[in-house]
Amino acid sequence: MLIDRYFKYCFRKQFQNKALIGSTVPAFDGIRELINTNNALKHSVCALAALTFPYAEPSANEVLTHLTLALALLREMLANEPCDEGVLLAIIELVEVEVRLNLSRYLISLQRSSANNNEWKVHLDAALTVFSSLPILNMEFATLSALEAFFVRNLTFADILAATSLRRTPTLYLRNIHNLNVGIGVHRLFGCSDRTLSVINQGAELDVWKAERQSLGELSIGELYKRGARILMQLWDGSGTVEGLGPIVAEIFRCAAVIYVNVIISGTLLWEFRLTVGAYSGVEEMKKAIPYLVDSIQLIMPHPDALRLVCWPLVIGKTAADKGSNGSGGSLAIQTSHRQSLKEACVRMDGIGDFTQALAILEKSWEMRDLSPSTETHWRDIMGGFGVELLFT
Repeated sequence: MLIDRYFKYCFRKQFQNKALIGSTVPAFDGIRELINTNNALKHSVCALAALTFPYAEPSANEVLTHLTLALALLREMLANEPCDEGVLLAIIELVEVEVRLNLSRYLISLQRSSANNNEWKVHLDAALTVFSSLPILNMEFATLSALEAFFVRNLTFADILAATSLRRTPTLYLRNIHNLNVGIGVHRLFGCSDRTLSVINQGAELDVWKAERQSLGELSIGELYKRGARILMQLWDGSGTVEGLGPIVAEIFRCAAVIYVNVIISGTLLWEFRLTVGAYSGVEEMKKAIPYLVDSIQLIMPHPDALRLVCWPLVIGKTAADKGSNGSGGSLAIQTSHRQSLKEACVRMDGIGDFTQALAILEKSWEMRDLSPSTETHWRDIMGGFGVELLFT
């Protein structure tokens, strides 16, 4: 029953989105064969399917049993057997289970009895390790099956967005650059264009480089500016005339990427009594991007298939403490109209992905700004204050 429910409620949604033209679903028979021959995958999909019931039909213990068995079998397979598609899909589904557990009705009871529900980072890294050892990584993308294309798109996107949350260089940084330049069609799965995701990939690496230089007291403002400018040059200006849900989602990610990179290379931030100095003030660039991003989100508000893709762009940024900046900077903008729009988007998608956490980050930022307008807030600092590391999906 749970496997059938997986195909009905989980499988298609992971591979196909009605808002994105060209998203494809691998053959059901091929996935069923993987499930029938891989017990770790079987228990992974059962745990995932069990989380889709509107009421607690499967008990928390049943979910925990499937999750525990999947983890135990997966670790044994990774230690003793060659990596294959079944192993990789099992890890991806475990990551999906653990992301969903952050919002699930089972969370409290699982936290009491297991430490496995918050290990998505560990399993994402395992998935990337398995992925890097598979021959599909070196194959021409046009020759890949629908399932193989899903692996490449899914793990490229997850690797890069996780890196922005963890402030680390993407695990497959150079491979990501190659794949995204070739064109792997990430937009068909997540809405973000390959070019924009490549910019975010390079921005994550720049953020790590900046942090390392700062820690050594050797940060060159000129070099930071040059590196950041080279990255931003890869993004063209939005025309403001895009039509269709897919292109609007792609434009939202483009605006978020502009904000993300400008936050890295601009402004000042007083954090733990250390002054972080940027290369130049990117407030004007962010001021242009923010209204466009918010207006675009309002356009897709009635369309949950499109709205569910833009969790990451909702919170990327910071609010600036600089006098004369009007408090703008990043998706944490403090204008009343912007606040309301971003909050409505999160409430509309409550219970899906990390939208509840996104709203918590936004509201904490607004609270800090209201109490002290001179306070500069950053989404990752607020997230860290909650004691969590989130993969925005």
